[in-house]
Amino acid sequence: MHRITTTMSALGLAAITVAAALAAAPAASADATRKQAANCDAVWFDVPTKNGQAHRDGKVRAFGSTHCEDPLGADDGNDLDWGDNVGAFKGSDTNKASSLMNNGFTNEQLRYVAFYDYTHQDHRYGYGCLAPDELYADNLSDDYLTTGPTINNKISSHQWVTKSACADGSWIE
Repeated sequence: MHRITTTMSALGLAAITVAAALAAAPAASADATRKQAANCDAVWFDVPTKNGQAHRDGKVRAFGSTHCEDPLGADDGNDLDWGDNVGAFKGSDTNKASSLMNNGFTNEQLRYVAFYDYTHQDHRYGYGCLAPDELYADNLSDDYLTTGPTINNKISSHQWVTKSACADGSWIE
């Protein structure tokens, strides 16, 4: 009987250990998610106030890593080709964006940003739009071009547009 009691105690302890590990996993995952969101939030809150709008300097930002890490550039204009040396995005920036931020002014008509999978804002290969109220998209691997594939590491140009220029199904969230 002692052997059964010892075995049962060991099994009970193992079950408690497994339950504790499983309970800690979501907490660790939630902590990682908060840390990653906190990085984008830190970048967002670091943007200066301009034209009376806090954290808006009229620029779109792109990052080479998820969660707003590894800044590629910031631009208040349009960039026809992220792969050339003209504009805020240069040479190796093309097809490298994994997170985005829209610090455009909310009181202007051209406050949405369309990102294209091809140069010269050619929409035939797909595009996605980021609204100013979306603030940022911290992981583009779960956002898609209008043509179907993920937008992650596919951006070659961008332009500021009106909301009506963005079709249903084009929104990056």
